Amino acid sequence: MGSPTRYDENPLPRSPRYESLDLWRCVACLAVVAFHSTAICYESSRSSDLPGLIVALTARGWMGVPIFFVISGYCISATIDAAKFKDRRGRTYFLRRFRRIYPPFWACVGLTAVFWTILAALGQGHLITGTFGSVPMVPDFTRLTARQWGGNLALAEMWRHNFDGVPGVMMLGQTWTLCYEVQFYAAAGLLLVLAPRRIFPAAALLSLAVLACGPLGLDWRGMMWDGRWILFATGIAVYYAINYADARGRRLILAGLAAGTAYGLARRLNLLPEMWSYPALNRSEAFVAFSFAVAMMLLHPHDKTLCSWRILRPLLFLGRSSYSIYLVHLPIVFAIAHALFLGGLKTPAPTILITVPICMAAAILCGWLFYATIERRFISYRKESPSLATAPKRNLKSQISNLRSQISNLRPHL
Repeated sequence: MGSPTRYDENPLPRSPRYESLDLWRCVACLAVVAFHSTAICYESSRSSDLPGLIVALTARGWMGVPIFFVISGYCISATIDAAKFKDRRGRTYFLRRFRRIYPPFWACVGLTAVFWTILAALGQGHLITGTFGSVPMVPDFTRLTARQWGGNLALAEMWRHNFDGVPGVMMLGQTWTLCYEVQFYAAAGLLLVLAPRRIFPAAALLSLAVLACGPLGLDWRGMMWDGRWILFATGIAVYYAINYADARGRRLILAGLAAGTAYGLARRLNLLPEMWSYPALNRSEAFVAFSFAVAMMLLHPHDKTLCSWRILRPLLFLGRSSYSIYLVHLPIVFAIAHALFLGGLKTPAPTILITVPICMAAAILCGWLFYATIERRFISYRKESPSLATAPKRNLKSQISNLRSQISNLRPHL
């Protein structure tokens, strides 16, 4: 037998595409929209009746964010796993990530500035400007410094202050998550370029290094080693378990994720020493991320079944435009919710029955329009999962040669 080819050393993943992730993207996105739709009511009026409990539940809609991070970990793992077979893999990867994230984000910032200007001209700028209680809304764009503009447009505003000392101000509050996403994409791209044949061991080493930052007291807020890399890493672990690990390996990874869930629960209950509590992480983020990762592994055998259910098809459809909905919803939802609040809908019951449906409908409609007119122009529809088409050409030639030799050997017997 000859020496194994590069393609043989890197077997194809078993099931790189997780079809129902669009469903979970939609659920996570709508949870965030519901969170922002009821934030003003939750800040001003709390009650123990059923509507009050529902508003309190929507106040936990921020949990959609760690779910997004886990999904990103899985999807980018699939992307770099496919790209390792390609020429100019680093250049192609970074260009596609840039194209996918930045142009739609810049377009959204521009539209938000126009929306803010129109409201200000109508004397209604207060609907989305400033804060309401502890809820930050859209800042006054005219008061931002050049560094704050640069940090926002580069999606670096969450960590820029670590270097220049100028306080960070997010133009769109929800886009703090993109500051972490961009760092994760950059780290994943470096893994692709520097260790294409050892992507997953390299990711594991990086995760261990990030874990060590907690006890060492390294606390640069907004940088991925503040603890949030681990949320993405859970998605990497799920991808590896589903696509490459044997039965024993899958059990070990599942046990590790379950241990992470227990860690998150202990942190939520303040049962851990301070040295193991990452200051930047919300007390429940780790619990949500690890729990969702465990659910992803357990639900994967039912992936296609979930996608076949007609009742879930609207959610799957909206999941494809979830990035657009997430980008554009904040000023729209705040303007509507604040206007209705000032109009008298201040208690939980009318907020749930009137404010939330209107905000949801407006966010979904505007998000879909943004997706149809802007975002989809920057999406590459080329299939990125590994296949024989992405295998090295020399290996395809060897397979064709072997097939020809087998046919030649059969000819004397025909």
